Amino acid sequence: MKIFDSLIDWIEWPFQTLMSLFFSWTVADRISGLTLIVLTVTMIYIALQARHVKRQVRLQTREGERQTENLKLQRKAHLVSSIETLQTVWQSEPMLRLRQKANSHLLKILEDRTNNNNKNLEHQDKMISPTVEAILEFFDRVAAYETLEAIDTKAVWEVFSWYMEYYFAIVQNDLNPIRGYYRDSIIFENFEEVSKKMRSLTEDEYKDGGECPDWEDIDLQKKFLMGELDLIKALLGVRPISKYGNDSDRRV
Repeated sequence: MKIFDSLIDWIEWPFQTLMSLFFSWTVADRISGLTLIVLTVTMIYIALQARHVKRQVRLQTREGERQTENLKLQRKAHLVSSIETLQTVWQSEPMLRLRQKANSHLLKILEDRTNNNNKNLEHQDKMISPTVEAILEFFDRVAAYETLEAIDTKAVWEVFSWYMEYYFAIVQNDLNPIRGYYRDSIIFENFEEVSKKMRSLTEDEYKDGGECPDWEDIDLQKKFLMGELDLIKALLGVRPISKYGNDSDRRV
């Protein structure tokens, strides 16, 4: 109680002093004094409000930056997860066996065309066999994700461009027959467009030097297919059924 009384006395004394001084002024001085006090209080209030607003803006900016960074991290995590999922499918045993048959088939067609083997001219319109079609469907899906911006273009280039560039080079002249077969003018359109985009990105990488692959070179295409077959055989740990696998053709 004594502390409270002391506090009242401490406040009361300067207050009484100020009031005595105030009433000793003339009316004009009182008005000026009150105006000055009001202006001072107003300025203090404005300064405090400005400081509060500035602090709030700083906090909101930091929160926005934190949320933006979290979104970037989430997008990167989603990208890695998506690419890893596609890579898992690409390296799965069923897909490896499809790739083995498809690559064997494509290699035989290329050799027949190169050697102008009259006995196998019927293969000329059958480059895209069922297993080759399955490979193209996989890359058409990858390309669709890239087109929809569900996965990053650069990530697709880093992981799948090698395959897309060569497969497109090998089958590009046979896409229209397969479109005619299905009466679907846009089948494998995503694969075609994104494969061309992958080529463009690869060419950009070689602008400062180095030799860019010539995807149209038949010998390089054969080397690609043979390299794929060797890799697949190693991954499967088995030998292919025959030199060219076992793939039936059904295209006109």
